[in-house]
Amino acid sequence: LFFGILEGDRSLNLPDYRIGNTEEVYGTMYSLDPTGTATKKIRDNRHPSFAPKCLFGFSDISPLAAPFLHETMLQEPKQSHPIRLPIPAQYTTGLLSHKEGFVVFSHRLDAFINSSRYIREKNIARLPVPPGLLKVQYAYKHLQKTWQEWEDEVLANSQINNRPSGMLRCCELAWTMCEKHFIKLNRDYGESFYRDLMASHLKNAVNWWHQAWNRMREGTARDNFGLRDYIAEGMHLYWDYLELVVEEMVSRGYTAVPKEIIREAWVMMIFKGFCWWRSNWMMEGQDMCEAPERLPSEYYDDGKGVKKGDGEDDFVVL
Repeated sequence: LFFGILEGDRSLNLPDYRIGNTEEVYGTMYSLDPTGTATKKIRDNRHPSFAPKCLFGFSDISPLAAPFLHETMLQEPKQSHPIRLPIPAQYTTGLLSHKEGFVVFSHRLDAFINSSRYIREKNIARLPVPPGLLKVQYAYKHLQKTWQEWEDEVLANSQINNRPSGMLRCCELAWTMCEKHFIKLNRDYGESFYRDLMASHLKNAVNWWHQAWNRMREGTARDNFGLRDYIAEGMHLYWDYLELVVEEMVSRGYTAVPKEIIREAWVMMIFKGFCWWRSNWMMEGQDMCEAPERLPSEYYDDGKGVKKGDGEDDFVVL
């Protein structure tokens, strides 16, 4: 990300994404949603009268597309990894990093599972609760009960490389559980299944900010659990978008995939994003996006991190 290039998770057949400047962000979003509706929403959100330095929803691409950075996590003692946001997202890391997102997600997951159980018990439908939902619920509650840093990003980020090694290891195991599930889904339903799921989520996620504030003004926002209300409402909206994600996946050709499989996959994808965030720490202030200057994407040379200039000693090095 120092070059504005987000490395895609090769295990899930994801390419690298260029997100180092505004036009690259627009181009990447368009590649994921060729209808252009999501790209237009990003442009609208960045209007000077709204939030010109924010990428609401789109910022989810970092935790959802990137690999886990195992080479750092396997060091002893285990360390979190420094990362930088895509420009121009100086002021939003995304709902998958904030405590509000974690807390609302957990409550909505519990309600979703309980609703599924209620329907099953009433014999309206005999399908069991998808096992992935129960695995996510169990892992989340274990992390929540054991480490305060799991939900509290302020505490987690204040520790930088002193986060509890047990939490980092648990995050890695939970992330790997989800990763293996998606590798299987790609094998069963097509190698682009995860990419299309991520794209379907991002296409809807870019809408949360305006819709959350509209609900605030209308007095229809849901429980914020004593946290920042508009961000909490954003995660409620993510759950509202779940059926839209299912519809988008169907429109992309996944008509033979049971809808409960897509719903289960979305829950596991979001949880995977939580695990990624708690295993990394965000550069803040000027270090995050302004100083030192991010190197342009064109300076990236086949993973070497170096591009030679005209002079013998003229190099740009990561």
